[in-house]
Amino acid sequence: RITHFTRDKVGNDFYEASKQTDSFNFGEGLPGTVWEKEEVVTWENLGQNELFIRRKEAKHSKMQTMLGIPLIYAKQMIGVLTLGSHKNQFELKLSLEIIKGIQHSLSSKVYWKKMASELDMTFQLAPELIGIINLEGKFIRINATGCSLLEKSEKEIIGRELADCIPSLTPETKPDLLKLLSLNQKSHHFSTRHQATNGEFRLLEWHCVLEQDQELIFITAKDTSLQKKMQELLDDATALSKIGGWEIDLVNNRVFWSP
Repeated sequence: RITHFTRDKVGNDFYEASKQTDSFNFGEGLPGTVWEKEEVVTWENLGQNELFIRRKEAKHSKMQTMLGIPLIYAKQMIGVLTLGSHKNQFELKLSLEIIKGIQHSLSSKVYWKKMASELDMTFQLAPELIGIINLEGKFIRINATGCSLLEKSEKEIIGRELADCIPSLTPETKPDLLKLLSLNQKSHHFSTRHQATNGEFRLLEWHCVLEQDQELIFITAKDTSLQKKMQELLDDATALSKIGGWEIDLVNNRVFWSP
């Protein structure tokens, strides 16, 4: 079960009595049956229906009828909507037809809501900074990694320009995103180097993309400080390996330099 809604005593009593039952196997109960058949299923006399898992709760609360609607989008089963009432199927005929009529629209909304939730989770858990900036150059959204890299809270970043979020940057190194993207450029790469609160210097590699239709700039950044340090160590080691040394040739009794 993802969510529920009740507006009368029957619905509330049924939910309170059966809320411990929050999942169904394939083909089990009304949700499982709808999942298996992938079609609208209506059950009546729930208190006496042996297939209805929560029949005791239905009898106690006087829940009479339940409708199961498959939510299918792009031929993919994404969920089951169940609707219950104390009325019988005949009394609910008009309401049931209306509900069936919005099945496709509802499936679409649930699918995109699910996608938005998954994308938001990916956005927040991404190991790199991900942000959205408006055409005024100000942040309107940033993920947790971005807050960590900039050493500020989300509240401190939203509504401010990127350059204002990195105070140790010099005027010459502060990026002006609007200027960078003003010459019909849809994307741009740049780097920044600033001193973190622990005294170490942090190198960030940025990539921004302008979505003109949405009037938004999508921006990402990766901390390459460690890679930079490793590269410098490698360069130093390579340079030292080329120094060479003095050698003595005892046979010919001479000293020579070996690179």
